Parts: sequence; structure tokens; C-alpha cells
Amino acid sequence: MTADLQSLLDAYADALTSFHAVATGLQNTDWGRPTDCPGWGVREQVAHVLALERQLSGHPLPPRLPAYPAHVRGPSGEHMEAGIAALADVPTSELVTRLGRTIDEHLAQLRTLELAEDTTVVGTLGKPVPLLRFLPIRVLDVWTHEQDVRRATGRPGGLSGPAAQVSVGQIAALLPHVVGSATPQPGSSVAVVVDGEVPLTTTVSVGADGQADATDAAAPDATVTLRMSTETLGLLAGGRVDPAAAAVEIEGDDALGRRVLGELAIAP
Repeated sequence: MTADLQSLLDAYADALTSFHAVATGLQNTDWGRPTDCPGWGVREQVAHVLALERQLSGHPLPPRLPAYPAHVRGPSGEHMEAGIAALADVPTSELVTRLGRTIDEHLAQLRTLELAEDTTVVGTLGKPVPLLRFLPIRVLDVWTHEQDVRRATGRPGGLSGPAAQVSVGQIAALLPHVVGSATPQPGSSVAVVVDGEVPLTTTVSVGADGQADATDAAAPDATVTLRMSTETLGLLAGGRVDPAAAAVEIEGDDALGRRVLGELAIAP
């Protein structure tokens, strides 16, 4: 367990330092560019990561807003938007400086913790969560936002390394839930084959009881096989692309395959 948590903590550090490096390299013309995350441009992406890192480091939660933009949905979205709004008057250069300082502060705090199964931390909504649950979800979150900024500003990269590996692993861990949400018939199976910087091969099979379970192989007789790149998997998991327009090769039951793709948006 200690080794697992240490590798997850290392991946979190990789995600944060990589995001900060991208933010540090932004030009003045980059900050206003829109991203694939609805309602957020590059500036909002950086402010969002900073706002959450401040909160996770123990800084006060941002005050609620009197009203929220149309793209905001639910209490979680309202919380994230309030964090961005609290930094609206901060110059972009200062956002980057604060981000680096806050990342160092938060990582230093995490590195003092006992890496045990029952260790808890304050989560993104201000409530205690197990460290083992917090880390992979947060890695996927930061990695997804880094990819948003990279695409918006023409800076490809970040699709390999510890953060990308943990992010793909987190998506893979949720595939049984994704497949189950697509209402497959008992006895059907969905193989997912990801080629690219972080490959993935898995098959989710649905038992007679309707429960979905995954194995680390691509079943040759799968009801449907979905083939895509690491980048496309991230786009789909983040809800950053229309599933109908995603670069995915569907082999077998096309209708089931498209239902699964439609349920794959699981990341913030």
C-alpha cells in the first residue's frame, strides 16, 4: 500500500509541475484563448488549478457567487467557478507565481503524511477523503486541464509519464461503470484498445446478473471493440469531444459501441 501511494503521490507531483511548466511558458496572446472545457479559457484553467491547490493546502474556501454563468452545473461546478472568480483581478504573471508557490506548499504537506490506507486529506469540495481515492482522481483532473491548455495554445505533449499513466489507469478503473451505464445485454462484452503513449488493453464483460467486470486483455470475440489513441481516450473521458466525432474505430456492435462512447465522459 505504501508503494502504491508513493507512486500516486509522485504522479501528482508530475501532474502539477508539468501543468506549472506549461503555464510558465504561456505568452500574452495565449491567456484569452478558449479551451475545450465549456466556458473556460486558458486563464480560467490556470486559475482553477491554482484555486483548488490553495484550498487543498488549507486556505479558506472562496465565497459563493450571487449568480453563476450558464455553463455551470450543480454544486461542484459552482464551487469551482467561485474559486476562479476569487482570482479574477490577479495579473497572469502573478497567477503563475502563486501557482508555483502553492504547488510547493501542498506537495510539502502531502509528503509529511503517513502513506497508509486509512490516511485522509481534505478533498476538492472541502470534505475529508481517503488519500488513496483522492490522488488518482486529482491526477486525472490536473492532467485533463493541462491537455486543455496544450490544445488551446498549440503545445502538444504531456501524453506520457507518471501523470498520464495514472490518468489512463483511473479511466480504465471506471470502464465497468461506463459499460454498465450503456445498458448492455447480459453476456455482452466491450473491448477497449488504446494505442499511443500510454497503451491500454482491456475487456469489460457483463455477466448474467448484469454486473460488469474487466480483464486485462482484448477478447477476440468481444461484442464490440473500440480502438483509439491515448489522446482520444483523454478527450472522451473529459467530455472534450463529441463522441460521434471522436477518432475511434468501432468493430462489432456499432450501437453498443456508440452508447459506451456516449457514457465515457467521467472526468471534470
